[in-house]
Amino acid sequence: MVEPARPSGVRINAHDARILGDHVGVFRMTTYEALRRVYWPDGEIDAAKSWVRRMKSAGYLRGAPLYGNVRYFYPSHQAVTEFRLEPGAQGFQRPTRLAEVYGRLAFCCLGERPYRLLSPSVFCQEFPELVIGKKIPEGYYLDDSASRRRLGYIFVDTRREPRAIRARLKDLISERIGNEAWKHNLIRPRLFLFAIVTIRERAAKQIARYLDGLHPEIEFRFAHFPELGELLPTERGNASQA
Repeated sequence: MVEPARPSGVRINAHDARILGDHVGVFRMTTYEALRRVYWPDGEIDAAKSWVRRMKSAGYLRGAPLYGNVRYFYPSHQAVTEFRLEPGAQGFQRPTRLAEVYGRLAFCCLGERPYRLLSPSVFCQEFPELVIGKKIPEGYYLDDSASRRRLGYIFVDTRREPRAIRARLKDLISERIGNEAWKHNLIRPRLFLFAIVTIRERAAKQIARYLDGLHPEIEFRFAHFPELGELLPTERGNASQA
């Protein structure tokens, strides 16, 4: 289906709507490289740049600096309204929040293999029994890298001490073990894992040592993206991640 041309002269087709809804709206941001890998894997980066220009002309995307000369793009209020995207996707005020959201994008779209991130609304629709209280269920993804499909949670290290990360993950695990659906359907059958995104491989190894023995039925997977360090304030007391 092709909509009538907007005042800007840009026509929005089904492919455009799918990228806005299934990618930009779910991740709350994107980059040229993320778009290229997901939607134009055999093409040049110019295809992604052209699409972004069209969506910006139509009033659906806004841009902001990410790190170095790299920019990120996020949905405008107009896009959120017209395409019924997830709320709260119009930019990020705190560096740690930007890093968390970018970390999820990097893990799912810029790593060795792609993963499907679940938006809060989709998570509630597909796994209503796993919703914990009134917390927004964000950061979950589907992992099919093993023989069985598993549910994963992406935890982005925003320069925390490994001891603090262990304490936070312990709390997250306790919340889920206290839920019967989580305990019996996911944790005991080993169908839940954490993907921990760090800045450096060295940091991942240090955190892994602290997590050793935390829970025997939960896997902790690691991925590192050095550019995350460009998004965060200078670290305090954790030289291993410099």
